Amino acid sequence: MKFGAHIWTQYPWLSFMNEKFHVRLQKTIELQPVFSYQTQENFDSKNCELIFSIGKSHLGFAVVGLSGNNIYQIVWYDIAHHLPDTLKQLPDLYPVLKTGFEKVKISFAGWPSLLLPYGERDAQEDALLLQAVYGYQYKTITGTSPIHDWQLKVIYQVPEEVFNFCKQQYPQASLIHQKKTTIKVVCRNIQEAVVHIVFYKNNFEVLLMEHNKVLLSATPAYQSASDVTYYLLQLCHQYSLNRNTLIIQISGMIDAHSNINKELIQYFANIQFEHISWKVPADENGVVLPAHFFSVLNHTAACE
Repeated sequence: MKFGAHIWTQYPWLSFMNEKFHVRLQKTIELQPVFSYQTQENFDSKNCELIFSIGKSHLGFAVVGLSGNNIYQIVWYDIAHHLPDTLKQLPDLYPVLKTGFEKVKISFAGWPSLLLPYGERDAQEDALLLQAVYGYQYKTITGTSPIHDWQLKVIYQVPEEVFNFCKQQYPQASLIHQKKTTIKVVCRNIQEAVVHIVFYKNNFEVLLMEHNKVLLSATPAYQSASDVTYYLLQLCHQYSLNRNTLIIQISGMIDAHSNINKELIQYFANIQFEHISWKVPADENGVVLPAHFFSVLNHTAACE
């Protein structure tokens, strides 16, 4: 199946730009998921993990067996507005979310974050550092995700409403940042230069790695394929990277037929779509999406 630059624009049933999906009526947000799958098998949530990925423009969750391979439910939304309201409605839309789970993991992405050497710094100092880089963020909570075996940590901010929902609904949950999950799962025995990219609706998470080191972590915005190409070419110039040998590893909701990929292959010789351990079934409409669309959920499930 071919997809355009953005599956939400090429396929009307995936579109979230349509006004009817953004009507706010008595705090009810009418949304349709990009992808929704639920098994017909019976399963006990007490023997399952609940995995969330929550970001500035997306919301996804998966219910998987404790082995991490059996997928019982997976849902993904692209969200332009009203994320806190959508979160609050989610348990009513998907009653399984109200049941008890053995484990709950929630990863965040897209909001202000910094990857830093691990060191002793309290939460107030982290908040001041994020403020110095990104400016003052109204009503946010500052979190930390240590990556001990890399001697790194991610400091990040999350909107207060989002954080409070997660803590109140799932007090037992492990809260982590997506950068940590990517580094723990993807950045193993990396020798050659690799740029790992997770694409979202209007930004992308970038990690540049070489010789088992993370050289750069960033979350640029983009509006077109040219924005992505320009950013990566600038990266090559800044770090003296060879475009013929640099590995561009892609995940998120674009595929080989997207405008972004078509433009990238004009400038870079080695583009790969990330392989993950999950085999994602067809959704309720019989549509099968590439597994790398859901890599962030897979990484979160695999990250301890």
